[in-house]
Amino acid sequence: MVDLYRFLPEEMEKLVIDMGYPPYRADQILLPLYYKFPKKISDIKQLPKKLIEELNDAGYTIGSAKETHRVVSEDGDTTKLLLNLTNEKSLKLF
Repeated sequence: MVDLYRFLPEEMEKLVIDMGYPPYRADQILLPLYYKFPKKISDIKQLPKKLIEELNDAGYTIGSAKETHRVVSEDGDTTKLLLNLTNEKSLKLF
């Protein structure tokens, strides 16, 4: 699985071109990622269904980090998160 958030604009454009789509499809993926925060690729409504299916079939995802542990301080001012990434690594956020 490859998280679409990992792509730079140039990389996203190359991906959609390599899949046989016009370059503007890259913007139709990237803009919603950073402004509408979809949970899955099918939530990006301006994409053709065929492209959505092809991205899903190729193993692309959105937001592949999963929260595995959360600790909130007694005063509620600090939250620590432990996230698991798709590459089997963990990320601790304070």
